[in-house]
Amino acid sequence: RLHTRRETTLHQSLAELTRLVAQALGVDRVGIWLMGDDRQSIRCHHLYQSSLGQTFEGAVLHARDFPAYFQALDTTRVVAMDDAHRDAVSADLRTAYLEPLGIGAMLDAPLYRGGHAMGVLCHEHLGAPRAWTEAEQQFAAAGAETVARLFEEAARHEAEFTRDAYQTRLMELHRLEALGRLAAGIAHDFRNILFVIRGQGDLLARSTALPPAEREAADQIAEAARLGHQLTEELVSFGKHTAEAPRVVPLCRLLKETERMLRLSLGPRHHLVLRCASDLCSVFIDPAQFERVVLNLVLNARDAMPGGGEIVLSTGERAAAGPDGREVQMAFLQVTDAGVGMDAATRARIFEPFFTTKGDKGTGLG
Repeated sequence: RLHTRRETTLHQSLAELTRLVAQALGVDRVGIWLMGDDRQSIRCHHLYQSSLGQTFEGAVLHARDFPAYFQALDTTRVVAMDDAHRDAVSADLRTAYLEPLGIGAMLDAPLYRGGHAMGVLCHEHLGAPRAWTEAEQQFAAAGAETVARLFEEAARHEAEFTRDAYQTRLMELHRLEALGRLAAGIAHDFRNILFVIRGQGDLLARSTALPPAEREAADQIAEAARLGHQLTEELVSFGKHTAEAPRVVPLCRLLKETERMLRLSLGPRHHLVLRCASDLCSVFIDPAQFERVVLNLVLNARDAMPGGGEIVLSTGERAAAGPDGREVQMAFLQVTDAGVGMDAATRARIFEPFFTTKGDKGTGLG
């Protein structure tokens, strides 16, 4: 009656099965061993020892060391070894396995999935030899069938869970896609309004007849419109699937071109430092999107240090593992600040759209 369900893990089911089998057959050790991918080894997946009340795993037996035993697993439904030390099937195990553990008799039933042996359910009797009855052998075979069924159920539940997670993720992606198109449409119209505000603010700021206080107010209007324009660009970009105009550009030069904008965005309390290791490092990227990425990282660093501080932007190359596992040289951009950083819960959500730790002051689009 054992089953693997979503609320009952495979490990729990196997632990209960080995305990029940050990009790029913009166053996001290019941183990589930699984074949390796090359079918030339078996690994202990779960082993219960009743006398100790403990479980073990990890031991590996290789076919090259115990050929007779592995051949029996491939050709026999139940392998009954009444005197394991003298039986031709298990004699090779005597020195390395049986004697150190005090095993006198073994009753093994191969596990089958898809018509092929996937492992073995091993019953190990400690002490003197033991004659296994026909009923006990049938019971061992039934136990092996149950183990195989539990693995099948676990695989099915895993597939169902993966399918459900995929469907949930797909629905979320569709929702975000629709939301992105809506946001991009609103941002496009709002951007036109900001052009007017920004233009009028620039005209006021250039006027020589304005008193200093009004000139400062005009500068603030123009700056607010510029930041609003950047936000609308982020919204428009969020609603699109691809970069607008990617091209090969030197990373250091691209960063230096954003330096003035970054310093103006930071204000006097924060000091910006650029460290470019090489002018030769080039990347294939949309410069406008790169600028928005860097701006968001720098503004986050600024907000993490409300009292002021130093923000360092570094570029260069370093060795890293490529898609095929080989070591390749990759470009990097690093933004460093002396703020408090993020806890694990925040790091887990940093790429989630609209997630922000800044309350009403944040958009989550960065």
